[in-house]
Amino acid sequence: MERPLICCGFGHRVMLMDIEKPLRDTLERLVAERGVRVFYTGGMGEFDELFARTVRSMKRDCPSLRLVLVMPYLTRRLAIGSALDGATDGGQIARATQDRMGKTWYEEHYDEILIPAELDGVHPKAAIGLRNRWMVDRSDIVIAALHRDFGGAAESVRYAEKCGKEVVRISER
Repeated sequence: MERPLICCGFGHRVMLMDIEKPLRDTLERLVAERGVRVFYTGGMGEFDELFARTVRSMKRDCPSLRLVLVMPYLTRRLAIGSALDGATDGGQIARATQDRMGKTWYEEHYDEILIPAELDGVHPKAAIGLRNRWMVDRSDIVIAALHRDFGGAAESVRYAEKCGKEVVRISER
């Protein structure tokens, strides 16, 4: 069986462009025409949230799509839920905290949560860039929504181009 096509996306933490419609149109076209079925997101900013929200919306019509959160390190938000899984006190505060902030929230919003093993022990600042390269290396298509040519998103798109990946640029329309 052939591996499904994988797509990841990069944009700035704070988006200064309205790209909701062009992003959705692009992702729908990649699913319909190219057969993309897996989407990687970093989950760290406005672009990542819009990307993830768009894929979740598309899953209603195409449940075979998979949305994968690729984290650069274990965050407190995810760790809280993991630590509370074994709680025996039955306290409502602990459970409410888990539901609002922890692992339960992630599990409800993503099909899979990954922390690449290669990032174990890497300093958090360096881990983000390495996580982005990990996503590029495993993706067939890279979405780029950039309004400036510096920062981590721009660096990741340049890396994708250097690797010969297909880069689809999204702009305001």
